[in-house]
Amino acid sequence: MKTKAEKSKAKTFWDARVVRTIRGVTVSFYKRYKGSCYTMDFKLHKQRVRSQTETTVMVDAELVAEKRIREMQEGSNGVAAIRSAKAALPLVLREVAEQYREAGPPEREENLRALQLVVELTHGGEFDAVRVDSLHPDDWDVFVWCYQEYERRGWTSRGTPKPDNAWVQIRREIPKHARPDKECITKGNTTILSMAAKARSVLGPDSRDDYLKPLRERFPREAVRAWWETKIRVKKPDGRFNLSRDVYEAMWQRLPVLKQDDPQVWALIRLHWTTGMRPVESQAARVGWLEVDATGAVLIVIKNRLDEGYRMKDSTTLQERPWPLPADLVEMLPRLVSAQGALLGCDTPGQWDKIYRRASEWLRACGVQGTQTLYNLRKLVATVKVANEGVDAARAALGHAAGSNVTLNDYAGTSGAITALSDAALSPEAVMGLRRRPFVLQAAA
Repeated sequence: MKTKAEKSKAKTFWDARVVRTIRGVTVSFYKRYKGSCYTMDFKLHKQRVRSQTETTVMVDAELVAEKRIREMQEGSNGVAAIRSAKAALPLVLREVAEQYREAGPPEREENLRALQLVVELTHGGEFDAVRVDSLHPDDWDVFVWCYQEYERRGWTSRGTPKPDNAWVQIRREIPKHARPDKECITKGNTTILSMAAKARSVLGPDSRDDYLKPLRERFPREAVRAWWETKIRVKKPDGRFNLSRDVYEAMWQRLPVLKQDDPQVWALIRLHWTTGMRPVESQAARVGWLEVDATGAVLIVIKNRLDEGYRMKDSTTLQERPWPLPADLVEMLPRLVSAQGALLGCDTPGQWDKIYRRASEWLRACGVQGTQTLYNLRKLVATVKVANEGVDAARAALGHAAGSNVTLNDYAGTSGAITALSDAALSPEAVMGLRRRPFVLQAAA
């Protein structure tokens, strides 16, 4: 008599296994119980296949297995062939832009616009069809020449009319060997360097290893390296705080009048004058940003607020920048806050643009020059902070990265009178140290 376990085993594998080699694959066939259909069992492409053949005849079971194996082999080869063919195609900027838009950083559209302008000026064709491996180091000379010509025609000045096809006109006049002016110092050079940095960021190593991962195997690294590493040798103007005493006094004296004439603009300028906020921060500021400390002072706290959709430049930091607000500004805010909670009453980009323009017009009327007039107030705060508390405190207060040189190189100017050096401070002893003489070792007694 067979035991219950033996009967169960016999029922499970009633028929002995039959092994066949089909299209290079070892296949086992067996029946689970008497009269059942054959089951085929094999491995292919690291995949285990175990399924019924729906037939009780061995020859037919082998045909079913052969068909399944052929489909898997041809399907795999087909996918590999498609991938191989795609990998052989040159990578074009349309594919880069699509992937970058899908996975890129928050400023991806701004970076892509910069890259598009650089490529269209230097290649004279449609951005999407340009091959990545066609980018050349000489492209930067062409781009710099074009933007300097754009500035020479006055088209960078606010309020100056420019034709709709301004860049097309300039592209038509590019000389055979473009030679940009590397000695002139203009505000346009600052824009050139900024746009170049944005354009490079799309195709740089960090982007390739993060945002453009699906394209890495097709990316022409060596071809792009020379384009990406080429330095643009133009001189930036000194952008540090440099308001004259007359201009600053005019601003100070006219501020009370502005409070009566245009309270909204007064509040915006007062906010920047006392905190050094970025314009994008004051645009996004809401009532919920205000807090009160233990002394009763009202603070505006600048930090990442992802629940509100607001991100700082460093969107990953947990650091905060709490700025105390002056009493007269706190007193004015209830008259300005919108029903939706916007601190300065600007619920839409259009409303913000109007107040921003009025503030810029007032600053220019006081004698402030430049395209970003509110940034003069941010640089003023940087200057005073550096003078009173040191560069580290100023850097943290303005939200600059730790160890960054931008606070000193691009923001802080001189603040207050320079103390005259006294004769004592300039004496040889003070400057060079006390004179030294040889030490004579005395003989032992």
